[in-house]
Amino acid sequence: MLALLGLITSCDAQKKSGDGFVVNGTWNGGKDGDTVFCVAITDSGIKRSDTAFVKGGKFNMTLKEKALDLRTIVSVRNNAPASAMEIIVSPKGSVNVELTNSLSEMGKVSGNKESEIWIAARQAAMERESAVEQEAQKLYNTVNDASLDIVTRFAAQKKIDSLSTVVYDVYAESILNNMPSPVCGLMLQLFGSNLAPERINQIVEQMGKKMPDDPVYKMVMAQREAENATAEGKPFREIAMVDLNGNMKRLSDVVKANKLTLIDFWASWCAPCRAEMPNVKKLYAAYHDKGLEIYGVSLDENMVNWQNSVSQMQLPWIQVSDLKGWQSEGAGTYNIRAIPATVLIDQNGTIIGKNLRGEELAKKVSEILDR
Repeated sequence: MLALLGLITSCDAQKKSGDGFVVNGTWNGGKDGDTVFCVAITDSGIKRSDTAFVKGGKFNMTLKEKALDLRTIVSVRNNAPASAMEIIVSPKGSVNVELTNSLSEMGKVSGNKESEIWIAARQAAMERESAVEQEAQKLYNTVNDASLDIVTRFAAQKKIDSLSTVVYDVYAESILNNMPSPVCGLMLQLFGSNLAPERINQIVEQMGKKMPDDPVYKMVMAQREAENATAEGKPFREIAMVDLNGNMKRLSDVVKANKLTLIDFWASWCAPCRAEMPNVKKLYAAYHDKGLEIYGVSLDENMVNWQNSVSQMQLPWIQVSDLKGWQSEGAGTYNIRAIPATVLIDQNGTIIGKNLRGEELAKKVSEILDR
């Protein structure tokens, strides 16, 4: 919160006006002149949406939003955060917000159905988390106890994962109970990776019936289609991107010219990717002359970082990117949602392995090229 404060207070506070999403706020603990910020917390950092000043215990904002999204309201006094709460915003509409005087206490919202659904789900998740907290702490102690055998420690970790699923299932319940609200799609987007597969299937089935035009539903269906289309045994799908010299490199040309092609999805900012590179370099050195080629697809957005990383790590194989980060067309084609990730393609253009790493990858390559 202090880091957030430092960022948002560095911006000039200019009140927006005109049509938009209106926040009508109350902060009974606020004094005249105290500041309230609305911020967006994204993968690329914290961005300030608007600033307001308290007068008579009240404040107002008019936000310019392009779509339904999540925002955080932060109240500040004496250069320190006093409270924070989340709201759901949209291009038009309004919400009534009542802030507390504590960072640990959630405020209240009214007059906006999406925000009310969101806060209710968040509160339910907090209550469920509190209910399993004691059991979870015992399990954490077991996991971190070096005197115990590895089987016991792994069993404890598995139970922790199951407790996490129980907590996050609150959001699945909220999604299923509140369709066709657009906030259902937002919850699925933010918490879907923490939900049990059967819950995801249940949600997707209902969304297809009740809100088939929701952008998140369409995204999930596109991901599923890409996953099915690039499963083991399926023909590879084309990727065409530019290399470090600005030349177009087609995956199809690489597959045609080699016995075995490995697509390696990575990024300069990905620590696990960089940690895996020595294994990939060793594999390339051992099997390149026998017919292995690597087609490295970077999910970088910064060209200099991409180029410098390839040079520093001395990666000798083909490197391509469209510098679109997670919006990379190559990543979308193969439904890549975590990196490092790999796809192994034989000389017939058939996908014969996915997400193989380390010894597992080396063994698979050896089976093909050491015959």
